[in-house]
Amino acid sequence: MRARPGGRWLWGAGTALLVLAAHSNWHLAAAAWLFPVFLLRYARLRPARRGLLRVGYALGLGQLAWLVSTGMVFVPSVVAVFAVLVVVQTLPFIADRLVAARSGAGWSTLVFPVVLVCGEYLFTRLAGFGDYGVLGFTQHCFLPLVQLASVIGVYGVSFVVAWTASVAHWAWGRVRAAFPGAPGGRP
Repeated sequence: MRARPGGRWLWGAGTALLVLAAHSNWHLAAAAWLFPVFLLRYARLRPARRGLLRVGYALGLGQLAWLVSTGMVFVPSVVAVFAVLVVVQTLPFIADRLVAARSGAGWSTLVFPVVLVCGEYLFTRLAGFGDYGVLGFTQHCFLPLVQLASVIGVYGVSFVVAWTASVAHWAWGRVRAAFPGAPGGRP
């Protein structure tokens, strides 16, 4: 029997936090800072195709939770737009896996947030569905970032949140390499 790579708990934690980060009655701003860390780690530990498909599936579950909470799940045109949003939101994880995973350098932490912000910006400009799906909006309760948004905009807030997650993931990998018994990696 073939051994499977570890990390299923990473996907579960990332998905649960993603659902909690979605704008709904159970919204938690802190979850938006954490879910990308777990999903980035999961995408790196699993075989690329399977891992990235499951990350896309997690992002789809997050969109579905929002659509159900708003009652818009029964509007086919809205569901189609959000299906496109899931693809756009998966692209930063793909870029991280293909580009940043091959480099251990500190600059590689910029791949995820740059692709994320570019995808958000293009989606909001082309979809005509407003600014839904922008990670920065999850921080509307966090006053220091709201004030920062007056200078750098909501996409700047998205960048800060995504870069923090990318740096945390990068540091997690460094700790894992330095201490092989640390949690969150292959056994």
